[in-house]
Amino acid sequence: MNDEPTGPNTPLAKDANGNELYPGPGYNAYLDRPSTCINQTIPSAPAGQCLVGGGTQGDPAARTDSGAYAAAVTSTIIDPSIVATRYRTLVTGTGIPSGAFVGQVADTPTTPASSSDKADVGYFTLVNSSNDTIDTTGPVSGVHARRGDADDRPAL
Repeated sequence: MNDEPTGPNTPLAKDANGNELYPGPGYNAYLDRPSTCINQTIPSAPAGQCLVGGGTQGDPAARTDSGAYAAAVTSTIIDPSIVATRYRTLVTGTGIPSGAFVGQVADTPTTPASSSDKADVGYFTLVNSSNDTIDTTGPVSGVHARRGDADDRPAL
C-alpha cells in the first residue's frame, strides 16, 4: 500500500477563508459551519463550496442551565447539565461578565447519596475571547449558553 487510509488525523482541504471543503472522516459531526455552507447535493456541489456535513450550520439552539451556580469572584461554574460540546459557547447570566465563554469542561466523581443522584458533578471554566480565565462579577444562579460569532470565540 503506497498511501495511508483516511483517518481522524487526515488534513482536510480548506478554502481561502479556512473553511473545510468536504466533511472528512466521521462526517465531522458536532463541528460548527459558517451559515454560507450548504448540504451535499447530487450532482456534487461545485469545488470550493463549504459543505455542512454532519456539523451544525450557523447558530445551534441556545440552552439555559438553571442548575448552574458559582460564588462571586471565581472562574469555576458548577453546572450539572454542562456537556463537552458547549466548549467555546457564549455564556450569560447574573454574575457572568460580558463577553464570557465556556472554557474547559470537566466533571468530578461524587458519591451518590441515592440511586437517583448523579455520579459526577460537571463544571466549566469561564474564559474571555482570548481564552484567558476570568472571574464572575457576583454570585451565579443559572446560565444561558449559545454560540457567538465565530470570529469572537476563543481560539482552540
